[in-house]
Amino acid sequence: MQILFSCTPEYKDGRQYSKLISQLFGDCIWSTKDYVSFFVGLSSILCWLVAQLPQILLNFRSKSADSLSFYFLTEWLLGDITNLVGCLLTDQLPPQVATAIYFLFIDFTLFLQYIWYGRRKMKEKDDEKNEKNEKPLVDMQTICDLDIKNTDIEFDQTHNNESEELLSGSGVSMNSILAIIGFGSITYLGISTLVNNYASPSSFDATQRNILATNDEVKAWTGKIFGWVSGVLYLISRIPQIFKNFKRKSTIGLSLQMFIAAIFGNVTYSLGILLRSVEWDFLKPKLPWLIGSLGTCGFDLIILTQFIVYTKLAKKLEESPKDENQKKSTK
Repeated sequence: MQILFSCTPEYKDGRQYSKLISQLFGDCIWSTKDYVSFFVGLSSILCWLVAQLPQILLNFRSKSADSLSFYFLTEWLLGDITNLVGCLLTDQLPPQVATAIYFLFIDFTLFLQYIWYGRRKMKEKDDEKNEKNEKPLVDMQTICDLDIKNTDIEFDQTHNNESEELLSGSGVSMNSILAIIGFGSITYLGISTLVNNYASPSSFDATQRNILATNDEVKAWTGKIFGWVSGVLYLISRIPQIFKNFKRKSTIGLSLQMFIAAIFGNVTYSLGILLRSVEWDFLKPKLPWLIGSLGTCGFDLIILTQFIVYTKLAKKLEESPKDENQKKSTK
């Protein structure tokens, strides 16, 4: 069996490194603390494999992605692109590289949904305008009354559908999630193995290694720059979404599960690094990703607060007409 990745030294404190983990994930595990760090980090990967899936399903069902901020999606996509480049240039662990590649596929899916459903909505509006232009003029008061009624009905239907989706689980959603977990895990292991094979010393000859060695410093600094750009993009990506939620006074159309999974993914990712070692030499190359992960959690908590506040506000708006009707009936 060809060894794609090996750890040096082979033994630490009398314990041999895990050859299975080193070959599958390109990580070196000796002690119990290393194992805990590895599996905590692995749980982060599993969180991120399904984090954006609920939002993709919600967009597909509602045939709309209007609730998402275009700048939020753009910055998230750019953050994942620079994250991948930074991972490759700073020789991050193959699982981190494989996950970064997987993120790009999911990001493009969300981005394409936003563009597709946006264009579809614009086409529907154009069709409605053309139909109105073809119809004869009617009483303006009648039009206003109909528009108000239709708007109220659409808002109630949208809110009721979203409330049901948030408060009750869906068997279809769970089946889709399990299917994507299986597909994502297979894809992840495949990409991780390819990255390990590509990064294997046996895949380079001596001349290539010498050329790479002369450019190590430039490569490292370029990787750090991309890493910091990625961290900053992750940090500021949530700000446009927070402002959009604030302007709408609503989180309808957003997936609560996506942001909860993002928090768990970022927290476990950071813990996986910190449990391995807190020495500066170990943390320094990973600092951009640590700051990006922990800082993003703060903004995600703001969005979770918006979910709570605006859900309560929507319930009050729903209950107020009922209260008024009850008061009128008692008079």
